[in-house]
Amino acid sequence: MRVTRDEAEAIITTGVLQGLSDTAIARQLALPPSTARYWRIQAGWTRADKFPGRFERRHGPGSFAVLCALLDAGAAITAIGHRFGFRAEYARQLRVRLNGSPLVPLHAQALRRAASAATGPRA
Repeated sequence: MRVTRDEAEAIITTGVLQGLSDTAIARQLALPPSTARYWRIQAGWTRADKFPGRFERRHGPGSFAVLCALLDAGAAITAIGHRFGFRAEYARQLRVRLNGSPLVPLHAQALRRAASAATGPRA
């Protein structure tokens, strides 16, 4: 079966949006994975993020949503670690990966305090 470029782009687009790997997309197109990967790159799509699916396979259905809710609520990293059964350091790494570094706002706040202390009280 010959696949046109438009059909391939449509299949690749839906595959990437569903979180499929290049190999799974290649099976749908009946092409080698390297060709599907090449067409995905040419269409401007990046690889799907596999982390949420892996996290849910390991920790159960709905666990990724719970993790995001805990992070958004500002839960302690030790509490997150206890909830899912991993160490606090891994919970900290997840917080940085998913929400960015939490130290950036604190660092900016400390810099503002230092600058206001250096200029002295305002009259």
